Amino acid sequence: MKESERHYYDGLNEASIALWRRWLELYQNRFEAFYYNVRVGAGVRPPGEYSDAMKRDWYAVTSLRIDAVAERENQTWCIEVAERPSTKILGSLQLYTHVLPLYQGRNPPRRDVIEARHAEDFLLPTDIREVVIPALVCRFLGADFAAVVQRAGVWAFVFPGAGLPK
Repeated sequence: MKESERHYYDGLNEASIALWRRWLELYQNRFEAFYYNVRVGAGVRPPGEYSDAMKRDWYAVTSLRIDAVAERENQTWCIEVAERPSTKILGSLQLYTHVLPLYQGRNPPRRDVIEARHAEDFLLPTDIREVVIPALVCRFLGADFAAVVQRAGVWAFVFPGAGLPK
């Protein structure tokens, strides 16, 4: 089954799924693997003593989450999908490209944090590639915001639709 034919993409809402499928139809063949709702960062340490399962759940709720991570050649892509992106997404993408190699992959440098949170099952089964590329898939992107996104080195893919935003 093609990636664009999946029924569900963890962490994406209905509008984002529609955009994501449009992107996948054009680009999925250029990538080797896709991962969704990828957790990165240290999250928040739970207050007090809790079971291993509670520590893991606490991490799941408090860690940063990347909409999609995709792999190709020597690249790992951090992809955010938003119908109408806000300035928050630009900052998020910059943060994600920094923390992804620290907290993800088979043997990340901050594995100690993941193990302390009992969250090893959130680790991707692959190494983060040499080049990490931030990307944005959206429906609307104003001229001023597009200029800043380009200057920040974010790859922007705009798929305009018909009618008002959902």
